[in-house]
Amino acid sequence: MSVITKDIVISAGDLKNQPVKITLAFIPPTADFTKVVPIAWRVFDLSDNATFNWTWNNILGACHADIDSDTGVVTPGEYTSLPIGDTSDLHVDITKRPPVYWFTDPSPFGQQTARVVNRTGSYADIGGGFIVNSGQSNEDIEPVLVCRSVPDGNSAYVNYTPILKLWVSLDYEESELLDVSIKDVPPLWQGDVSRITGKTVTINVKRDDNGSIVVDGPKGAVLEKTPGLAPHTLVYKVDLAFAVPGLVSEGVRAIVKQLAGKGYTFRSTTKGYDTETQLILTLPETVSCNQAEFDMVGAIEASPSIYGKAFVKGHSGAALLSSDDDIEKWVEINPASPQWFGATQSGAGKSAAFDGTNGQAFDKAANKNVGGKRTNGTASGFLAAAGKQNSKVSAAPDSGTAASGGEPAAIPEDVKFRSIRRGGGRRSTPLAA
Repeated sequence: MSVITKDIVISAGDLKNQPVKITLAFIPPTADFTKVVPIAWRVFDLSDNATFNWTWNNILGACHADIDSDTGVVTPGEYTSLPIGDTSDLHVDITKRPPVYWFTDPSPFGQQTARVVNRTGSYADIGGGFIVNSGQSNEDIEPVLVCRSVPDGNSAYVNYTPILKLWVSLDYEESELLDVSIKDVPPLWQGDVSRITGKTVTINVKRDDNGSIVVDGPKGAVLEKTPGLAPHTLVYKVDLAFAVPGLVSEGVRAIVKQLAGKGYTFRSTTKGYDTETQLILTLPETVSCNQAEFDMVGAIEASPSIYGKAFVKGHSGAALLSSDDDIEKWVEINPASPQWFGATQSGAGKSAAFDGTNGQAFDKAANKNVGGKRTNGTASGFLAAAGKQNSKVSAAPDSGTAASGGEPAAIPEDVKFRSIRRGGGRRSTPLAA
């Protein structure tokens, strides 16, 4: 990956002798202010005709974050560079005083994220940011977010979309964790600095004739609220059927365990004492619904026992359009939607479970006896209880081994297709390039 470097310049015009306090922070779409909390990256007073500048780059890094319990100010400790696609383990030597943290050398793990696995034996705060002065004697890390209280054995994903936001007159210290209330304060400028053309991002701040603050920055980078997708907020939904009701709970857990470490979060909805459930995956920033489907089929096929064997009755996805006034607006997507394949893959690709090459396998599987009936995934002899029951499903802690990556291998003919859609034969039409 080529290195992207941007000089961020904050320049003051006529402030009418009334300095303003500027707060800059990177607020990626993954920030929920609970598990992933942004940091006040720069806080400073800006006076008439003054200029401040800093350099940002896309060299990702991770650190152990030391957080002051009184002020919330973050101080980066031990750190490592961590490219997209690599994973590293955070360890601690508690025999030293103070304890000494250290990272293992990054290694590929097959996913388009930058992952840190907590191996400290306790909760850890893990920061994500970018490396400055890479390879020089004064190399350091500048954290922009913190993954709070990561349990031992669990993962923190430190890659982020560098959406820079600017406010005035906020009450934060530099490097302080931001509170969720900042979402209620509209920034005066915001933009994804990695997508702004040129090497310099210049933002001008001044007062108009009425004394109001006016901020002028690159026009093409401002994230305006227009119809369209929010930055990669996607969910993948799959309807699963098991042989008997008693297998549903353990079966879902077996599938989730196979998917552990890939960055998904999970929600399962059942219909009482029934053989069916809907599993909903919230996707990491770099993962498409198409890839999630490949991973789901792989998890079902990889399960070593009957507990993880399920039949896929249907699938769909949803994309977040907007989140305003406490209302989230979603749109349903499917393999005919460009968003199914991700923002950069709208013109190519096929569904993992429903591409046209599997038509014969679907027809064959649709005619098999399952649970005593000639239907896919319906077991007889049980009554479905009324009412819906929602349950959270937690992924098992990471094992620390590298996850498989790349394009999934072709499914052998003799095992096509334990996971199928009722009726078989649904095909996806390749999208035009």
